[in-house]
Amino acid sequence: MEPKDSQRAESQEEPVRRHALATLRHRDFRLLWIGQLVSTIGDQMQSVAIAWQIFVLTDSSLHVGLVGLSRVVPFLLLSFIGGAVADIVSRKKLILVTQSILMASTIALVFATAAGTVTPGFIYAISVISGAASAFDGPARQSILPNLVPRNELANAMTLHTILRQTATIIGPGIGGVVIGLFGLAATYAINVGSFLAVILALILMSVVPAPKRGSVKGWDTVLGGLRYVRGAPLVLTPLLLDFVVTCLRSYRSVLPVFARDILAVGPQGLGLLHSAGSVGALGAAVAMGAIGDIKHKIPVMILGYASQGVFLAGFGLSSNFALSLLMLASYGVGNVVSEVMRNTIVQLKTPDNLRGRVSALSSMFTSGGPQLGQVQMGAVASLLGPIGATIVGGIGVILACAGFATTPAMRRGMKHGIEEPQLDAKAAE
Repeated sequence: MEPKDSQRAESQEEPVRRHALATLRHRDFRLLWIGQLVSTIGDQMQSVAIAWQIFVLTDSSLHVGLVGLSRVVPFLLLSFIGGAVADIVSRKKLILVTQSILMASTIALVFATAAGTVTPGFIYAISVISGAASAFDGPARQSILPNLVPRNELANAMTLHTILRQTATIIGPGIGGVVIGLFGLAATYAINVGSFLAVILALILMSVVPAPKRGSVKGWDTVLGGLRYVRGAPLVLTPLLLDFVVTCLRSYRSVLPVFARDILAVGPQGLGLLHSAGSVGALGAAVAMGAIGDIKHKIPVMILGYASQGVFLAGFGLSSNFALSLLMLASYGVGNVVSEVMRNTIVQLKTPDNLRGRVSALSSMFTSGGPQLGQVQMGAVASLLGPIGATIVGGIGVILACAGFATTPAMRRGMKHGIEEPQLDAKAAE
């Protein structure tokens, strides 16, 4: 029988070792996964369309970058509040509301584009709305997963989520480019409107997911409860800090144009392949992890996944052969997925249900802020040492960071005893 609420979902344990695809047998999880896959492909199509539209309107790559900034700023500012809301109200209903807001903003893009009235300011406003809605949508989506699958299949659910995201990242931009070329921007946005309906329909068809138990405190004490919990939960805080440091050191995409033009001499076509190589490797790794099923030694596997990114990033910097460079980036993508799945699984397993929204919000802030700072860091180092030096130094820095974090008391205890050691009680954060 499938889990109907959070207690049953977390208590249902099965001795049989299952691969990730078997987790799709849970009806509610399967509905949400399929709906999110369709919706995320649509989101990727829209991202390409917005970038193209703003570039056509302004003829400026700076304005293209400002679109991302206008989205990430409200996301970071509101994530704590969004996480708190996800721990108070029904997460299913919250996702319905946020998806409806996001769909309405895309409908506005359709009509404004078709009417020829779109301005850069209008696109920035849509991006601000999208970022604000995502600050509530993201924590609700992440924290609802443990309510839909048994605890011992949570790693499989995380693997399937990674497969979903990587598949959409590979497929969505390509489809978006074709649709823009054949049918125009308005049609591309209209397709994304339809993709939102896939998630909304899935949520309507899902069983009732009860709201988390409310704590005894309210206001800002509730909002900051997740932060207080994480401060006293080293097996949650340490993986988040490790991810933040690693992503600050290994954000290589800003130097890819230089590699494509000046070092590998492959031009814009090769640049596209360099951008997609990591996603191809990541998708392959996610599928392989899905076949393996739950991994017992999560902490050492997570650390090895992070360290391998440093090794392959340095290898990419040293390579002057295009095929070898693609192999390095694809291997980097493998390590990225391994570390991501293990980190997300550890954080979710170590977080009580009534705090998952707030902890997920904090996790999203770490995983969003690290790459943003990393692009700045990589650009600064590249200006001093050149792109080759920047990638090699970044890779070595990742390896050293992993070695340092592996020696912390939390990681040593986790590697010795597993992740089931006693944790700070959720009431301490409430």
